[in-house]
Formats: sequence, structure tokens, C-alpha cells
Amino acid sequence: MRRKPARPVTGWMARASLQPFPTSPGRTSASARRNVSTSPVRFLGAGPEFDQRRKIFSGLYRDACIQAGVRRFLQGSAQCLIVTGGTGAGQRDLTIETVTPLLEKVLPGFGELFRWLSYGEVGSAAMLSRALCGVSRGKVVCCLPGSEEAVRLALCKVLLPELPHLIWVASR
Repeated sequence: MRRKPARPVTGWMARASLQPFPTSPGRTSASARRNVSTSPVRFLGAGPEFDQRRKIFSGLYRDACIQAGVRRFLQGSAQCLIVTGGTGAGQRDLTIETVTPLLEKVLPGFGELFRWLSYGEVGSAAMLSRALCGVSRGKVVCCLPGSEEAVRLALCKVLLPELPHLIWVASR
């Protein structure tokens, strides 16, 4: 299959849990947790240009806040939304149930590949992940676990290598 040349990618990062963005070892202050430089956006390195924005969805109405955030993304010009957190098996993990109804297509291979790669790092605990990737209105929406290691794995090994092509296909 012939691929279109890579073009700049714009996107959002969002956190959908009660936990703050991961911080560097030894940095536990509230100001360090709010520092965008400690967020998973930093994992992108020389990859696509993601907006240095973050939204923290928490409280009793997390599902409504998450849906509102996804809808706001779908109305904007960004091409990819990455939501981290809230993808586990706990009662408070609502990200997948909240985002899935907003997707036109789900790409099950994303979660399958992520779990397969995770198995090499965390063993059978990989089955607890419900990582998700889908397409809506020609845009890519990804839901990743909240741990720093899981975000790094998903971005570096699964999503970023294919993101420009995935956006090109989704927008056709």
C-alpha cells in the first residue's frame, strides 16, 4: 500500500482521571504537577506537534466532562486527541464507555497491539488495559492508560509511527 507523505499533525492531550499528570522523580509539588513539561506530551520529542494544552477532568461528573472535551476537540482544527487515564477495570474508569459512543469507527487492532506489547513489559497485567483508538469526523481519538510507562509505550511503539498515515486515511 502506498502511503501519503507525512505532514505536520496537530493534536490535544487530555487527562481523564483524578490523578495529576506524571511528574519526574522527586518532583511532587503542585506546581510540578501542573507543569506541562512533565506531561506525556514530552514523549513526542521530534514527532508530531501537539498543542501544549491539557484538560483535567475530575469530580462526580467526569463522564460529562470527558464527552464535552471530546466534542470540543471534534469541532476544532486539531487532528488527534489523546486522552490518558480512566481506561482500567475500576468503577471510576469511565473513559472508554464515555468516548466510544462518540466514535464512528473503532480500530480494535490498536488495543490488541498495545496489549501485546504491554505483555512484554508487565506480563499478564496487560489484560487489564482497555486502550482504544477510533475515528470520528475525520479525526483520530485515542484513549490510553494513565501510567507514564503505558503512555510512552503506546505513543512510541504504536501510535506515532502510524499517526500521519492514520490521519490521512481518516480524513479522506
